[in-house]
Amino acid sequence: VKAIVVEKPMALDYTEAAQLQKLCAEAGVLLVVNHQKRNMAEWIALKAAITSGKLGQVSMLRSSCYGNLLSQGTHMLDQAWNVLGEPQPKWLVAGVDARLSEAPNHPAPRNANLLIAYANGVRGSFAIGNDAPEVPNSRATWFWCNIEVRGTEGKAEAILDQGYKRWDKDGNLLESAVSRWDDEFQGAGQAKLSADIATALRDPAFKHPQRGESALV
Repeated sequence: VKAIVVEKPMALDYTEAAQLQKLCAEAGVLLVVNHQKRNMAEWIALKAAITSGKLGQVSMLRSSCYGNLLSQGTHMLDQAWNVLGEPQPKWLVAGVDARLSEAPNHPAPRNANLLIAYANGVRGSFAIGNDAPEVPNSRATWFWCNIEVRGTEGKAEAILDQGYKRWDKDGNLLESAVSRWDDEFQGAGQAKLSADIATALRDPAFKHPQRGESALV
């Protein structure tokens, strides 16, 4: 076996996740966590707005989603970390609901709220779960996945079924791109993850974006 792709969570606790990564590294096996959503167009555009400097100095990120921590929440935490350039988290404050979510395949707290301070100075706030804020004009609750980033030169957002937008600091819309949430669009994200596996296996210098060691962060 040259590569293993695991669903999230990659283990039941951090110790097991670290052990899994260690075993794969010792055996020369590439371990990849299936966070394919970061390969979709709206999230790529949002990351580009940050890394290009179009938003200026970024200080705040807000995110919410309807799915619980193990269904959509893990994607939003990964997306936020990715678009910010994978900064080291400094500290985290979180609270979870004692009730379980209605999602039968992802048993987890019905709601979770988190505040994360990253080493690059950005504070990220997350509302994850059934009582998360409704996103206007979304087709259904499962499309409420969104991230908004604010900087000194404006703000930008990405919403799962609405696409990407960027405004300057005066509120003028500068960029816009509509997303398509269908099998073809989802498949494109998964295909990129798989293509990156092939590249990593051919070129040891290439670091797979969703590799297990980065997921441990």
